[in-house]
Amino acid sequence: MISGLLVDTSVFARLARDESIRRQLSVLTRTFTARRILLCPPVAAEVGFMARNGKDHALVADLLGHFAECATAPTTEQTLSIQHALWQGGLVRAAGAMDTVIAAYAIANKLAVLHYDSDFEHIATVVPHFQHSWIVPTGAAAV
Repeated sequence: MISGLLVDTSVFARLARDESIRRQLSVLTRTFTARRILLCPPVAAEVGFMARNGKDHALVADLLGHFAECATAPTTEQTLSIQHALWQGGLVRAAGAMDTVIAAYAIANKLAVLHYDSDFEHIATVVPHFQHSWIVPTGAAAV
């Protein structure tokens, strides 16, 4: 049973330039309790890496501070099992290493990944218990 959402980097990367994503994230943060919309360290690291300077990074840290953090880190075995499933399904290069780790965090914490990234579609193809949701329909966000 899914207990909440894990927000992926792909959502944060589009917040500044896509009104539909801002609007949908706002709706979700009002709908779910704060403890049900979470982040994990790989997302924080990716979003922080997008900052252009120290001031931007401070703004990122403030934004991310509004979200709860995953309580459980995935094991190496859990992460590698996702990669193994991708290998077995002929899709290993279809999902990036960080997205694989993010998916493992979601599974370990019983969360669905909220994203705008087709990598998670590929993971769901080979890992049936992995759940995900596009923040807006694919193709609907500004590029």
